[in-house]
Amino acid sequence: MTSRHEQLRTLFANGFTTVGAYDPFTAKIAENHGYPATYIGSFSFELAGIAAPDMGLMTLTELATLVSRVSAVTTTPILCDVDTGFGGLNNIWRTVQVLEAAGASALQIEDQAFPKVCPILPGKSLVSIEEAAERISVASNARRDPNFMVIARSDADVVSVDELIRRSNRYLESGADAVLPMMLSYEGRPHTEADPAALRSAYIRLVKEIDGPVVALDTVPGMTSDEMLELGISFVLFPTAAIEAAFTAVEQLFASTQQTGRQETYFEQLGIIQDRMALMDAVGVNDFLSRAAGK
Repeated sequence: MTSRHEQLRTLFANGFTTVGAYDPFTAKIAENHGYPATYIGSFSFELAGIAAPDMGLMTLTELATLVSRVSAVTTTPILCDVDTGFGGLNNIWRTVQVLEAAGASALQIEDQAFPKVCPILPGKSLVSIEEAAERISVASNARRDPNFMVIARSDADVVSVDELIRRSNRYLESGADAVLPMMLSYEGRPHTEADPAALRSAYIRLVKEIDGPVVALDTVPGMTSDEMLELGISFVLFPTAAIEAAFTAVEQLFASTQQTGRQETYFEQLGIIQDRMALMDAVGVNDFLSRAAGK
């Protein structure tokens, strides 16, 4: 039987897309929709798990608990974001071993200084390429199963595409199995303000000049995930869409209910029916009922 670690390596070899989950329920929904892996990112987890911004505030214990709970209810590989690794090199070593034991098949570690900040917030700074490479080397050597993957993220988009390429290749040489060169900034401007054709060309260059699998965070505006894969990207990730959608829906529901005194108004405006059974169907309620009946 193929392990989850092996499944993930096959996915990277063939190219794939997945979404971010922030709890076992969203992970289960993702699996139900055929997504071949589950991604647990710090942005979503810190918002949903501890009601805090993405600023490196989660703990290893909190993340490992979530990974274990997700692993228990899904069958697909789990990739998790560990920010800067929860401390020094010994902390990084322990992070790998704890998360691998909890059920993760890969972790993503970045080259920001501690405490990290979300790239859309001010105050981001990078460690030296030497320090970041040492993080990767320790993480790579800490894994028990050689199929467990280490993904190196570089936030050097604030410097240049050249620096992204330089750092990505150094991290691959240090033991990373894949790299995530962030592209939230391009030539000094947010990627949302950049020319999509220029961003597309930048990704083509990343794929060509980086000597290993490249992960893309979101897509170039106007492109689909399949089109990104056709450029040579190995893994297209939509890490925050689920929690963004949940936030929007709950904000609207609570505002509508407060205004009208009826929860039904929100659902009526959307033209949908409140279906609590659909929620339980998503987690396999009939299997639970059959077991309870001794069948």
